[in-house]
Amino acid sequence: MMMPVPSGWDDDQGEELTTGLTVAKRIRSVRADLPIIFLTNIRDASVLQDVENFPGAKYLDKRELKAKDFVAKIHEMVRGSKSTEGSETA
Repeated sequence: MMMPVPSGWDDDQGEELTTGLTVAKRIRSVRADLPIIFLTNIRDASVLQDVENFPGAKYLDKRELKAKDFVAKIHEMVRGSKSTEGSETA
């Protein structure tokens, strides 16, 4: 996901979406099946724990990111997303 956040988006408490986590939560409220990759260089352990524990999301550290790793993560998530399509029962 990219910043800046579209104007008018806010979280459930009416707060402006200014972090990747709040944007991801908003996106998931609309599209629960959408894979999410967090790219950050944040070092705060509590924030990183929240990011790493976000359901169906992956985390990559910008400080150590190589283009091939980013592309591989996207392919991994797309393959995973496709393998779960149609697996839900009606």
